[in-house]
Amino acid sequence: MKCPYCGAEVDLKKDHGRCSYCGSEIPVPGRNASAPVIQVTNNNYYQEAPHQAGYSSARTVSSRDKFTATLLCLFLGLFGVHMFYAGRIKMGILYLCTFGLLGFGWLADIIIIATGNFKDGDGMPIQDSRVDPKTRKIIWITLAVLFVIDMLAGSFH
Repeated sequence: MKCPYCGAEVDLKKDHGRCSYCGSEIPVPGRNASAPVIQVTNNNYYQEAPHQAGYSSARTVSSRDKFTATLLCLFLGLFGVHMFYAGRIKMGILYLCTFGLLGFGWLADIIIIATGNFKDGDGMPIQDSRVDPKTRKIIWITLAVLFVIDMLAGSFH
């Protein structure tokens, strides 16, 4: 017989009417229907049930991209766009209303993303870039050149 709560195989005689995996009481035909049934929830998240052997659905990193988050933070971070991208909607709204926490939060986020400690809305770390390293290098060089040109153009005024 299978446990109706977790799906594990149960031997009613050997396990005395309880699931050996999740501890739930197994309803037995013919038992007094008015007796209360106590369900015990399994909180052992790291052990797989026998019917789930080899299956793991846990993510270890976010589906978001670190390179994209970095670019969004650099150019639109004062408006919280990188927070919206990461799924952190409330922080995105806060950044939008406070102009990136007056710029201090924006600067802190640039450092946090660069060091690899930035997390998405589910608390998962943002994964390393899927962008080809050669393309990434070209983009960074282009951005650096544009930054220098912008700084030089601003110094002439």
